[in-house]
Amino acid sequence: MPSYPQSGPLPADYPQSGLPPGYPQQVGPAGYPPPRRSNTALLLAAGGAALVLVIAAVVGVVLINRSEDVAPPYEAMSRAFPNLLPAEDGGTIYNGDKCVRVDPRGEKRSDFPDLDLGKWTGAWLCGGFTFRESGFVVFGYRNAKDVRSAVDGLGSKKEFTDVNDGVRYTSYELYACCYAGPKMATTFLDDPDRSSYLLYSAGTSSFDELKKWWRSAPLG
Repeated sequence: MPSYPQSGPLPADYPQSGLPPGYPQQVGPAGYPPPRRSNTALLLAAGGAALVLVIAAVVGVVLINRSEDVAPPYEAMSRAFPNLLPAEDGGTIYNGDKCVRVDPRGEKRSDFPDLDLGKWTGAWLCGGFTFRESGFVVFGYRNAKDVRSAVDGLGSKKEFTDVNDGVRYTSYELYACCYAGPKMATTFLDDPDRSSYLLYSAGTSSFDELKKWWRSAPLG
């Protein structure tokens, strides 16, 4: 077996870095110039700032649209029921009763139906709720889906259909909570212009009397 020479100590002039003599030596961190920021990092920082601005703008638009969506649709409701509702707050309707606007964001009224009527966005309260006179409320919602959800939340009820001025509507006799006496809810889901509204009526001594008033009310 061949014999290899034994390694001895390095010469005194051999650099400790491990590089052979004459090879450029590395400069330590203290000798480096300040590191340059890469273009990629600058682009990422600028892109992040732009993304933040875009997100803020989108959130602002969503909040504005949401605020507009929940604004009480009083004028639209009056146009949808021109013979049933007045144009102005406190106006008089066909039977001499007065109607007032009710905002869901306002204070609770003592004469307002204490029912779970879902996510309504505005209402017209008309007439009284005594045993001898019929009162009613027209509720406005964002869409027909919210009307269906409101009906589902009305508790014990019975669905039926009836005709008003030649048009057949779906209504519900309501048996849950609140006012003594009969209560009804009428939907307009088959009418694209009124599918986001619900008519609540109450106050007479029997369902027969309430339905008699309902048939005579100018719903068209």
